[in-house]
Amino acid sequence: MSIDFEERARLEARLLSRASARRPARIPALERTGGVQRFPASPSQEGMYAEVLAEPELASIILGGIRLRGHLDVAALERALTALVARHETLRTVFEAGQAGLSQVVLPPGPGRIPVQDVELADFPALTWAEVDTPVDLERGPLFRLRLLRLAEDDHIAMLLIHHIIGDARALEVFVRDLVIGYLAARSGGEAGLPPLPVQYADFATWYRRHLAGPRGDQLLGYWTERLAGAEPARIPTDLTPTEHSISGHTAYFPIPPELLAKVTETARTHRVTLFMLGCAAFMVQLARYSGQRDISVRAPISYRDRLEVEDLIADFSNDIVFRQDLSADPTFTQLLAQVREAATSDFAHHDLPPHLLADELGDPGLLARLFHVQFTTESEPDVDLPTGDLAVELMPPPWQYAFRPLAVRIRTRGRQAVLVMTYRTALFSPERIADLAADYLDLLAELIAGQDLPVFDGRRRGRVS
Repeated sequence: MSIDFEERARLEARLLSRASARRPARIPALERTGGVQRFPASPSQEGMYAEVLAEPELASIILGGIRLRGHLDVAALERALTALVARHETLRTVFEAGQAGLSQVVLPPGPGRIPVQDVELADFPALTWAEVDTPVDLERGPLFRLRLLRLAEDDHIAMLLIHHIIGDARALEVFVRDLVIGYLAARSGGEAGLPPLPVQYADFATWYRRHLAGPRGDQLLGYWTERLAGAEPARIPTDLTPTEHSISGHTAYFPIPPELLAKVTETARTHRVTLFMLGCAAFMVQLARYSGQRDISVRAPISYRDRLEVEDLIADFSNDIVFRQDLSADPTFTQLLAQVREAATSDFAHHDLPPHLLADELGDPGLLARLFHVQFTTESEPDVDLPTGDLAVELMPPPWQYAFRPLAVRIRTRGRQAVLVMTYRTALFSPERIADLAADYLDLLAELIAGQDLPVFDGRRRGRVS
């Protein structure tokens, strides 16, 4: 049986392209005059910049690690990085706040430098934490850091950090792909041969501001204020009482049994829903059973690279929406999946409103942040099947020691395997509690699939969650 874990991404792309069909065919490119360039920041960047100023400890970053075994030509890698920074304006962007608002300042290209440090493999977690704890200066830059940890002459870990204001998960993939292509070209003395980028992020940002300033912005505000009227934050089943505010966290991984994964995939295909829709529906049922709530809201990150011009940019094209479901009618799982599919279709079609523009419209300061306290998403591990010459490449995700929200649940897929990933604040949850939540969730998935025509709160069900 074929398992398609990219169905959610394809569905989102189809939904987003419907709105795109009415937009201009191309994003116009702004004039460049050489030297330092100043452009208006995007609305999304304005929101993130304000968040960093208000809560610098929550500064969001994208972190990746790749292990490289074999002969590594560091000089060639630095030449590849130099070409990469010249190609992508975001990698030489800083921010400047002024009376006219926030500007993204694009600096001229310069040489790429990659520090190399001799380490032991056991040092990797501590070095990662130190890297994350080193602030990124949004006004001075750089907004990314690439360093090599040398385990041996023929064994390195490349650790990459990108501030979320200029990157998302896809940006990490583009960075690695373009760097590897440039590295192979630098070693052979040739050119990378990458096609010219049709636009840079500053071009998109200017277009996006005009997009939101028109009727679309009013439409989006109207949609989300109505959609979230009366919404309440999900109550989460913590088992610890914190003595002080802390974002210290841990990430736990729980394999999803292959037989359950096969049933989930088949059920999703039967009901014409994505893995995200089915997984989130079950997660909402779990939250409802624990808390007694029937109106459940969770944060759902969404990617909106829905235009060809931006597909290969290193930039942030992610957004957050509140995914809300009313379970008060005690639907069957079949009915709930249809309900979720309809809601997702509508919500994804209204994805393009930065959250900070909505927050002030809800009439309750801090409500949107509280609605974002619980997150659910699905993701696939990035593809590293790239031509790397005589280097063997292996993904090596750096360990993470923070939780930017109390609880974030992900189903992560790789080929025909999947794992349940739970990132949580250690001041709120014990490891035992998280293990129980994971076991309950996997049991609930099996239970709901086995009894798709039973109401989700029916007493005849035999799940662990009550």
